[in-house]
Amino acid sequence: MSWYRTGTIAVTNGSTNVVGTGTAWVGQILIGSAIHLPDGRAYEVANIVSDTQLTLGSAYLGATVSGQAYAVQPTQGWAQRVNQQVAAWIALQQGYLDGPLAGRFGDGTAALPGLAFLTDLDTGLRRPGANRMAFVTNALDRLEVNNAGAILTGLLSGTAVVQSNTDTTAGRLPTTGWMGAGGPTVSLAGAENLKDRNLFGGFYNYSANVTAGGPESSAWLHAIFAAKLGQGRQALLDMRTAGGGAARLWFGSNSNAGDDIVWSEIFHARNILGTVSQSGGIPTGAVIERGSNANGEYVRFADGTQICTFTGPGLAANSAYGAVFRNSSTPTWTYPAGFTNPPVIGGAADRSDRWVCPGAPGIGGVAYRVQSAVSDSTEYPVRLTAIGRWF
Repeated sequence: MSWYRTGTIAVTNGSTNVVGTGTAWVGQILIGSAIHLPDGRAYEVANIVSDTQLTLGSAYLGATVSGQAYAVQPTQGWAQRVNQQVAAWIALQQGYLDGPLAGRFGDGTAALPGLAFLTDLDTGLRRPGANRMAFVTNALDRLEVNNAGAILTGLLSGTAVVQSNTDTTAGRLPTTGWMGAGGPTVSLAGAENLKDRNLFGGFYNYSANVTAGGPESSAWLHAIFAAKLGQGRQALLDMRTAGGGAARLWFGSNSNAGDDIVWSEIFHARNILGTVSQSGGIPTGAVIERGSNANGEYVRFADGTQICTFTGPGLAANSAYGAVFRNSSTPTWTYPAGFTNPPVIGGAADRSDRWVCPGAPGIGGVAYRVQSAVSDSTEYPVRLTAIGRWF
């Protein structure tokens, strides 16, 4: 076998220690080998402490020097070579015992995971950091598990996710567009009544002239937000999709599965004013209605209240009537909108010394006069108000 001369050494007179620089003595030389030192003598290697330190069998007799050449002479021949190979094999096996055979693997990288496959080296498991583990395919982390939970990169598919926008299988993850969330609303086709559709919470659309059970049956496209409650109950928010004042909004609910949905309209800035209406005493139109004609102005409210006002032509009060004076004729005010019962009439004669005297009111009009404490031929307008009900 060849002699070992790699690196340099430092020796001290009277010491058994030899310190190497650039040496790798472990596995390269054996105890019992002869080391030739700068004083020209050969010494026995008694112990190999490390790659850069060994101990002599006797004290060094030469002068103290450093950075000197040396040579280690093998004294055991082929046995030394076998010893080296066995030592290397033991070291290799120890690595297996301490690592994979003990269930321990290197951290690895995305390109070469610590636990990989012979025919697919960029697929497997790796450790990106402390308390982290990543599943790798094609040199990319797809799923990382850590103390905070899990991070998924890419798309999730299969039976773990819903199979359609209306899939209600328990335990499945929703996707974009499921029940109309984050995507187009779910279309409800056919004439089946809304109450019988068992709608799960979500966003839907339907044509009111095709699907029954909505708040109206006109040919409008409606959007619905549905909430499913216990015992088959439903709570719904329904919007007629239209521009301007044609847009309408309702909320509806039922008490039990299969019961009719009871709808109530929600009013907003665009439909609070309009034509009031009612059915059986329940308002079905706008909240406030205003109108006018030659007979004056009127306001109708959804609760049935109606107020009519009128400014009549000027009247004089110069015809004696007992101790007072009044106008000579008896004009009649026809209301701008009729009442269901005689209303309450009030009036003002535009003067502090005049007053209005209405007759018995009817549902369509009322006669009136102006009276004054003094005779006055000046014609002042008369202002009348009628308050009653339109249903």
